[in-house]
Amino acid sequence: MTAADVEKATKKIQEVQFHTRQKIANIFKNNRAGGDIIMTMRESGHTHTVPSAQVFLEVPVGKWKKIGVLFSGDRWSSQLRPPYSQADDRGLENKADVLVLECTYGNRVHKNREEALQKLDKLVLDAIEKWEDIIFPTISLDRPMMVMYEIVTRLFRKNTKLKEKVDMYYFGKMIREILDVAVARKHPMEKEIHEFWKGLPHDHSAMFAKKGKKSRFVFAGGGFLPKNGSPAGAILEFALEQPDLNIWIPNYHGGPGSNADNMIHGREFLLTKENPQPHKLEKGQHATYIEGFSGHEDGPGLVSYARKVIKEGGTIYLNHGSEEARQALYILLMNDPIIKQKHIQVILPTVNQEYT
Repeated sequence: MTAADVEKATKKIQEVQFHTRQKIANIFKNNRAGGDIIMTMRESGHTHTVPSAQVFLEVPVGKWKKIGVLFSGDRWSSQLRPPYSQADDRGLENKADVLVLECTYGNRVHKNREEALQKLDKLVLDAIEKWEDIIFPTISLDRPMMVMYEIVTRLFRKNTKLKEKVDMYYFGKMIREILDVAVARKHPMEKEIHEFWKGLPHDHSAMFAKKGKKSRFVFAGGGFLPKNGSPAGAILEFALEQPDLNIWIPNYHGGPGSNADNMIHGREFLLTKENPQPHKLEKGQHATYIEGFSGHEDGPGLVSYARKVIKEGGTIYLNHGSEEARQALYILLMNDPIIKQKHIQVILPTVNQEYT
């Protein structure tokens, strides 16, 4: 796909509200009655700043019959409660003849979220006590807001003196644009954290050159993506000169050998395409993986969703995940008693293979 193809496709985008039955095609050349493919979207809960969708299609098969094809989209983690977005599965119970199911975290089981957040509380309080700086390099759209929300509501709202000891900054165009969307949508999480945000000055090198008796928490969008020129990598170039730097990576580390994984385990890592020299954390600097902020459902949660929506005798196709994650979710589904009882076929699609 070329840039021109993408530009052409974007011109065809139409806004459709959730729970609206929308005709998207007709299976007959003459567009005659009875051949309409009808789409209905519902919230999948994956992102918390902008809506994300699961898509249900009513597809005609033959002259009178229709089948239901459900694309799960990215499923939200069922550990998250309001004001985090929630998946809306109303009306989907036993409706899918075919389920195309994501399996990004099909090989994971999320840890208890409250325990993870208690660990976060301790890390924050320890850093403030020592005037330490923290960088939150994030790859997802709404992870900065999620982490900020928990820090603010769990700690700063309960102890107003704490916020006087911390300056909080965001860095990167992505975060600014997502915050603008959250403001426009009057998002309850954004309202809670709005007063704490400060846009990082353009001269961020000067900002990190001086250190007072305050901690600095910097949320940098873009993650560790040297080939693309990462905002997080750019800010880390200056932050790494600080002797007391913490780097917290919320629920994403890219797997073995990734920049984040190397950083956490004290190995060399890269920052940006403009600076290809490998870096390594100095004594007193450290990186930590913090949990409780996953935007994806885990393996058992995906099985529970499949049980609910798939019809007896239906078929599940597993996609959108590593081969390890797909294989793990396949085993979970094949061994699940309810999936067995409903005589569900589970398929691991392969590239260029057609299915009917």
